Amino acid sequence: MKFASETLTTWNNFTERLRKLSSISDKWVYKGLDQNYNLATTLDRAREYFDIDGSEIPGIEEQMIRNFRRRIQEERNDELIKDRLYCMSLMQHHGSPTRLMDFTWSPYIGAFFAIDTSTNPPYAPEYVPVLWCINISWIEETIKKLVNNKVLRDRWCDKLRNDKTFISMYMSKRTRKFVYLENPLRLNTRLVIQQGIFLVPGDVTCSYEDNLKSHHGWNNKKNILKIFLDFTKQERKIALHELHRMNISQASLFPGLDGYARSMKQLIPIFERMSKNKAGKGGPFKTKFKNCI
Repeated sequence: MKFASETLTTWNNFTERLRKLSSISDKWVYKGLDQNYNLATTLDRAREYFDIDGSEIPGIEEQMIRNFRRRIQEERNDELIKDRLYCMSLMQHHGSPTRLMDFTWSPYIGAFFAIDTSTNPPYAPEYVPVLWCINISWIEETIKKLVNNKVLRDRWCDKLRNDKTFISMYMSKRTRKFVYLENPLRLNTRLVIQQGIFLVPGDVTCSYEDNLKSHHGWNNKKNILKIFLDFTKQERKIALHELHRMNISQASLFPGLDGYARSMKQLIPIFERMSKNKAGKGGPFKTKFKNCI
């Protein structure tokens, strides 16, 4: 069986669908992909790339964490040593393969990541941008049947959110398939700006989607919905303009010169209007200078 899916063709269709989702639950998380990929962590993809048996992944993961801790020069060294999730979030931030799957609480940030770097419409079927929507209320309800309640309770206590409880839930010898929402107590800047949350698999010896499908009701669109954003060029332009008005761009999501430089593609329609209005060259007013810039 496949995940429930819908195809939307306009920005208005999209915003209306979000309103319907919010009537089901007020706790959804979103992940935007620029084409029709499976849900897979960077650790999943590395395993496939090197053709490694899943049974080897727990040991490989341990060695990556160990070596990252040994090499990184960072102010919060105590958190790196005591909190495995904090360490892994930094690894993910800097490009290391991890079991962490990035999601966001914002459907608009998710939609931006889906369409900003997508290929040019009209899309071939495999290249239609996708927004994954997962109902966290459903995850929280079904996880109780998959994980011991004491382990769950400990992970929600700030003083106990450390290596010991993370290992107990995610890295014990008794592997269990599930996914659960997590964030380290100390959030890095990108998680804050992007309203980020991790959905973490319990068993890295198998695929992320296998973990997700261990939750009863995974094929119900009230729990997981895969939205295809099959926009025309004009609708994509409208979407990116509306997202810019919400201050969602590469510049805002990735602060610094690199982020702003990447955001300039999204702003090209605005630059087009500025060019027609002769911005910086006197605009509608006459000037004695031939060239103001």
